[in-house]
Amino acid sequence: MACGDFLDRLLPDPDVRATVLSFMAQSVLAAHEAGPSTWHSSIYRGRSVLLNVSHCYMLAIEREAFYVVVNIDHVTDDLSTELGERLNSAKSFVTIPKGRVVTLRYEEVDEFLPLLVQAHLAVVAVAGPMFIRTPNAANHYSGVIDAISSRTGIELPDPEYFDRASSGSAGSVDSRFDELGNLYDEFVTSFAMESIGIAHAQMYVQGRDSAEANFGELCRAADAGEDVVDRVLIHLLPHAKTKGNLAKGAWIHVAPAITKDAKALFEGAGWAKAEDWPAITAGLLAFVRRCVESPDQVGAAVAAFSQKGLQAGMVTPILNALRPDAFLISNKKSCALVSFLSGAKHTTSLSGYPALNAAGFAEIERLRPMFAAHDRPERMTDSDLFDMFGHWLVAVRKFAFGKQPAGAAAAAHGVTTSWLFQCNPKIYDLRAALRELPAITWVVRQHKADIAEGHTAFLWESGPNAGILARGRIAAPPLTRVDQSADEKFMLEPGQFKSTELFVPVEIEHVYRPPVSRAALRRNSNLAGLSILNASQGTNFPVTDAEAEALLELEAPEDARFWSVSTPAKRWTEFHDGGFVAVAWPEIGDISGMTREEFDRALDRAAVANPGDYGHTGAAQMWTFASIVPGDRIVASSGPDVALGIGTVIGPYAYVDSSPHAHRLAVRWDDVQARRHASDPKWQRLVAELTPEEFDEAAGSPPIAPAQDLDDEVEPGVTVPELVEVDEPAVPIEPNEVIDLEDVAVATAFDPELLERWVRAIHRKGQAVLYGPPGTGKTFVADWLARHLAGGGYGTIETVQFHPAYSYEEFMAGIRPRTRPDGSLEYALEDGFFVRFCDRARKLRGTSVLIIDELNRANLPRVFGELMYLLEYRDKDVAIAGSRRFSIPDNVRIIGTMNTADRSIALVDHALRRRFAFLGLWPNYDVLRNLPSTSGIDVEGLIGVLKKLNSAIDDPHYEVGISFFCGADLAASMADIWQMEIEPYIEEYFFDRRSLLGEYRWEKVEARIFGKGSGDG
Repeated sequence: MACGDFLDRLLPDPDVRATVLSFMAQSVLAAHEAGPSTWHSSIYRGRSVLLNVSHCYMLAIEREAFYVVVNIDHVTDDLSTELGERLNSAKSFVTIPKGRVVTLRYEEVDEFLPLLVQAHLAVVAVAGPMFIRTPNAANHYSGVIDAISSRTGIELPDPEYFDRASSGSAGSVDSRFDELGNLYDEFVTSFAMESIGIAHAQMYVQGRDSAEANFGELCRAADAGEDVVDRVLIHLLPHAKTKGNLAKGAWIHVAPAITKDAKALFEGAGWAKAEDWPAITAGLLAFVRRCVESPDQVGAAVAAFSQKGLQAGMVTPILNALRPDAFLISNKKSCALVSFLSGAKHTTSLSGYPALNAAGFAEIERLRPMFAAHDRPERMTDSDLFDMFGHWLVAVRKFAFGKQPAGAAAAAHGVTTSWLFQCNPKIYDLRAALRELPAITWVVRQHKADIAEGHTAFLWESGPNAGILARGRIAAPPLTRVDQSADEKFMLEPGQFKSTELFVPVEIEHVYRPPVSRAALRRNSNLAGLSILNASQGTNFPVTDAEAEALLELEAPEDARFWSVSTPAKRWTEFHDGGFVAVAWPEIGDISGMTREEFDRALDRAAVANPGDYGHTGAAQMWTFASIVPGDRIVASSGPDVALGIGTVIGPYAYVDSSPHAHRLAVRWDDVQARRHASDPKWQRLVAELTPEEFDEAAGSPPIAPAQDLDDEVEPGVTVPELVEVDEPAVPIEPNEVIDLEDVAVATAFDPELLERWVRAIHRKGQAVLYGPPGTGKTFVADWLARHLAGGGYGTIETVQFHPAYSYEEFMAGIRPRTRPDGSLEYALEDGFFVRFCDRARKLRGTSVLIIDELNRANLPRVFGELMYLLEYRDKDVAIAGSRRFSIPDNVRIIGTMNTADRSIALVDHALRRRFAFLGLWPNYDVLRNLPSTSGIDVEGLIGVLKKLNSAIDDPHYEVGISFFCGADLAASMADIWQMEIEPYIEEYFFDRRSLLGEYRWEKVEARIFGKGSGDG
C-alpha cells in the first residue's frame, strides 16, 4: 500500500487531513532548517507516521490522535484552561528542556492546533542543533515526505545525512550510535527520571563526596606512618549498602564489589594470607595515588600493580570517584556498552582497563551533546551518566548487545514488505492446496493497513508439524475482495472465515522441500527471532529483510534433484553433528578424478580384495552418489520406511581417507526429526533418486520418537531395527523450547552470573538442591532451571513430591500389590518412579530433569537406597531389587527443593549433603518491584515491612519470602494473605515473644503496605 493511501486511512476526514499534514510539513521545514542531518521521517510498527528530530519523537500521527511536543514557556499563558491542565498532567518529555507531549484528538484540531503550532516549532528549532549530526538514513522513509508534499502542495526536502555526503550512500550508517539514541530516550523517560533512577544517580555524588574525604585522610595517615591496613580496605574498596557495612563506616558505592568483609573474602578464596595485608594495602594505596595524580600513567600503573582478586571491578570505582573526568568504572555493564559502541571487544580484566577506559571516554565525547540535553542531579558527571546508562541497558533493559532486533521489533525500523501468514491445519489443508493451486486466498486479520500488493508472503502451517511450507507474492491489497471458490475443497472448517473479513490472493512461487520446521528456524541464527516463534497467536506476522533473505537462502534451485542415501542408524548422530552424509567402501579410494571406466576397474579390484562385503550393484551406486551436486535434497534413510533426517547438499563430493565412511557430501540438515513413511524397497538402496512427490511424502510423514539405543549399524539393503512409533508422543516431536539464562533471569529476577554458576554446579555434580526459607520461589526457580537445562533437546522434565510416607519401593524398585482381573491381589516386582524416569531419559537425546519437591520431607537414606552410591559414581551401575542392574544415564539431572524452616531438614545427613550442590535462595525483593499486579500497594512499604520482619526473625532459614505476594490483584487479597498466611507462621516462630508478634499484626502494618502513612510497623 502506498504511503499516501496509508495517510488517507490514518486521517479519513479531508479537512483534518489537510490541517494536520500542513502542520507536519511546517515541522519538516523547521527541522531541516535547524539541522539538515538531525531529523528523519518514518512509519512506526505500521500504525504511526513519525517526525524524529535528534532522536526525539517530536510529532506522531496515529489513527485516533496525534502527539505533539510543545514548549511550556510558549503556551502556558496562551492556551485555554483545559489545555493548560492537560499540559500540567501530561508525562514529561524530559529529553527536550521544558518540553511535554500533548495528545490531541482529531475532533479538537480546530480548537487547539493553532495555539500549538508556534510552540511546537520552537521546540523543533531548539532540538535540531542540540545533538551531533544523526546518521538516521537507515530509518528515514522518503515515501512519507513524498506523500505529504503531494497532498499539501508544499515542496519538502529529504535530510542531508553526513554518511551520504561522504560516501554517496546509506551503507556507512553508524547503526550502533543510531540505535543507541532511541534507547537513550527510553532510558531517560523510563528510568533516569523515575524515583529508582534518581536514587541511583545520587549514589554517584554521595560516593564521590565520601571517597574524597576518605582518600585525603588515608594519604595523611599513611604519610604520617600510621597503620592504615584496615582503613584502606574499608575506604578504598566499594562496599554494598548493608547494615554491617554502614555500621563500620565502609565506603558505599553504586557498583559494590564487597558485601561483608574484604579480608574474609580474599583469605577464603585463597587470594591472600593474613600476613600479606600490609603489603597488599600499601600497594593498593600507591596504585590509587599514582593514577589520581597522573591519569596519563594508568597503563604503567596497571602494569606495575599485581594482586590476585583486586581486578578492575574492585579498584576502578575509587579511581572514578576521585577523578571522574579521567576514569570510568569497569564492570561487565560498562564493558558491554563500550564494546558495543566502539565495535572492538574489551574485557573487564585490570590489564585491559587502560584500553577500555580510553575507548569509553572516546564514546562519551561522541555522546556528550546527547547527554547535555538531559537534566541531571547537581555534580553528576558525563562518566556517571555513561555508567548509569550501561547499568540500565544490562540490568534493567536486558539489551542484547550486537544482536539485531527480531520480528515485529525489527519491522519497526522500516517499512516491512515481507510477511509470514499462518494457517491452522485443522481449518485449511495447506499441503494439499499447494499440490494443486497456483494461488491461495489468505485471510488478513493483523497489519491490514500495511500489507500491500507485491509484498512477499511466507506460508506457515501450525500444529505438530509446524513450519514454513511455501513462498508467494501478494497479488492484490487486502481491500480487494477475491474469489475463494478454488479454496473451498481445502477448507476443513469453512465457517471460520467471515464474509466481512479482508483477504488477499497469494500467488505461489516456491514450495519448500521439506518445509522449514520450527526447530530448523530456531537453529538458524538469522531466523531464531521470527515473531511467530515467540508469539504464535495471529494470522499475519512481519518478517524483516534479513529474515526474508535467510528464508530465500533455504530454497532449493528449480533444477534440484531428490535423493535417498542409506544411513547406518548408529552413524546418524555422527553424520548429523558433522554436517554430512557418507557411504562406505574406502577401499575404492577417491573417485572425484576418475572416469567411469577407472571407477569400474577400482570397484572390481576392491570387490576381489574384499569378497562378500557388498554386492557389486550397491557399491556401484557410489558413482551416482559422487554425481550429487550442491542444491540437491537428501533424505538420510534407514530401511524401507524410516527417514532419519532431511537436508540440502551444500558442498561437492569429497573423500576422507581416515574414515570408514570415506565418501562424503556436505549437508545442511534442515529437519532432524525421524519420520516413518510408506514402505518401499527402493529406500534400502545405497543411493536412490526420488521423485518430488516421494520426497514430499517422506518430509511430511508422521514423526517417531528419537532413540539412542539402536542396534549395531547395518549394511545397505538390510532393514534397520524398528524404532518406537509414537501416536501421542510422551516427549515433544520437536526439540524443547530453548530457554536462555537471560530468560531465566528475567522470570526469576536472579542475576545471570549467579544462575550461570548454579547451572555449572548442576552439571558438575549431576544434582543440586535449592534450599531456603518459605516463600522464596524454590519450586518456581527449579522449573525455570529445568527448562533451561532441557532446552534444545528432546529430554523430559518430570516432578515428584516427597512426603514422610514415601518409600524405596515407590522411588526405586520393590514388590508392590496389584489387583488381578478377578479382583484378587498379587505382589509383583515393579520398577519405581526414578527407575522408570531414567529408562525414559536413556532413550532421549538431550538433558532430562527430575525435580524432587520437598526433598527433605522423606527419609532420604531409606528412599534412595543404592542411589546414594550412584549419585556419587555416575559411571557405575548397581543391582537393585530383583537383581536388575541399574545406572543413572549421563543425560539425567536432578534438582531438589528444600524448605529450611521445616524441622525435618535434620534428616539430610552429611553423606547426602556431599552428593548434592546446595544453592541458597533468600528473599529477593526485586521480584516484588517487578510484579505486574501491585496497583494500590506501596511496594517499597511492603518491602520495608518484610525486611524489618526478617530482621526480627534473625535467622535466614526462617525468613518470610516473597512468593506469598505473587498472585493476581494483590491489593484486594493482601489482608487475607497477611492474616491467614503470614501471621500464623510468625505466631509459631514468635511463640515466646508475644510483644514482638504484636508489631506485625495486620492492623500495625496495613498503613505502610498501602502507603497511607508511616504506620506503627
